[in-house]
Amino acid sequence: AYITADVFCMPGTAELQSLVTLEAMSASTPVLLADAMALPHLVRDGENGYLFIPNDSDDLAAKLTRVFSLPDHERDAMGKTSREMVESHGIARTLQTFEDIYRGASYDDLVL
Repeated sequence: AYITADVFCMPGTAELQSLVTLEAMSASTPVLLADAMALPHLVRDGENGYLFIPNDSDDLAAKLTRVFSLPDHERDAMGKTSREMVESHGIARTLQTFEDIYRGASYDDLVL
């Protein structure tokens, strides 16, 4: 479903890591996320999607309109950027980070 979507929207404001957003991004989908909790870390505004003001339906509608008004190639480029951004959340890198922490690596030593 993510692959065929034109955009993925997460209106919730209680997302910590938002695995569904990461799944959508891995399918090269542009994202439209509430500007809350950890969600802003998953958006480069205008590059892979947009943030909207939580509980502001006018802002959400404006951002959806902006995404749907983009030419296909620009929306595709946003999706490609989403895919590139999500690579850092892959299982191999995540496990390596946990192993590094377990072995005593400092925050500065981690490849995040």
